[in-house]
Amino acid sequence: MSWFKIFSAVVVGNIVSWAIIGIIGFFLSFVIMEATMEEIFGGRPTFSVPSSSSQQPSIGSNVDLAEQAREEQLRLQQNRRQQAEERTDPSVIRTNRQMCEFWTEEFKKDGSEQSRKYRDAACSR
Repeated sequence: MSWFKIFSAVVVGNIVSWAIIGIIGFFLSFVIMEATMEEIFGGRPTFSVPSSSSQQPSIGSNVDLAEQAREEQLRLQQNRRQQAEERTDPSVIRTNRQMCEFWTEEFKKDGSEQSRKYRDAACSR
């Protein structure tokens, strides 16, 4: 085989390979887009006009929904705080108090900066 025939075979092989890869990529992009659209819209999108205006929520109801969502969020936050306070074990409180007292005494004894930092951290709990 001559050099030109080998070169031509390699070029044609590369072109065919890139064409196959392009077709497969194009097909996969449509499959991925379709799956994404189904996930976003909950099914295939339909482009129909609603039959009556009563199905469309009014602006006032949107405001009411936003207020209800805010109130619900505030209620959830209050419940979380309350549960966190209820979960505080008395032994944890006692241990924290003992640590605070210990580091307060240590700071009184040596007056070092390190003891003061430990005291501040222990007493802030």
